[in-house]
Amino acid sequence: MELQFLKGVGPRRAEALTAAGIATVADLLYVLPSRYEDRRVVTPIREACEGPPVTCIGKVTLASFRRMRGRMSMLKVLVADASGVISCVFFNQPWLEQHFRVGRRVVVYGPPRLGRDGLHFNGPACDFLDDDAPDPAGAIVPVYPKLANLTPNSHRNLVQTAVDLLEKDPALGG
Repeated sequence: MELQFLKGVGPRRAEALTAAGIATVADLLYVLPSRYEDRRVVTPIREACEGPPVTCIGKVTLASFRRMRGRMSMLKVLVADASGVISCVFFNQPWLEQHFRVGRRVVVYGPPRLGRDGLHFNGPACDFLDDDAPDPAGAIVPVYPKLANLTPNSHRNLVQTAVDLLEKDPALGG
């Protein structure tokens, strides 16, 4: 199956992927992750401490975007669970603001850092959960290299879409 017809690809993205040597769903599936992140252990926010990466699940309680000097911008998001609140800071990514709606559940992964305002995540990996989805137990997540115009997250989502499609109809893989 041509990659262009996979949900989430479209003609422009397919063209860039074809230029990178990825023309079919099978080609996409043969691009291996560069590493894996172990997100199986979910840490309550109160127990997070500076050091190695942790996975926290909570709800967005505040999302504040502001422009800084020059072309710099900052999005500060507060995420809370039953044990506490932690901030997530994103620099120069204004498009993220639309994803962080107050009340939306989010899985945050990264190394917590201690700053003057307390413990925070600086540019963590985020996955958004549906309101009716149960709390995930975490997972081992593949991290793909940057390929054409795909971010590692969108690459992971496309691979998952392709795998789901092939489970339904294995003949589409060629």
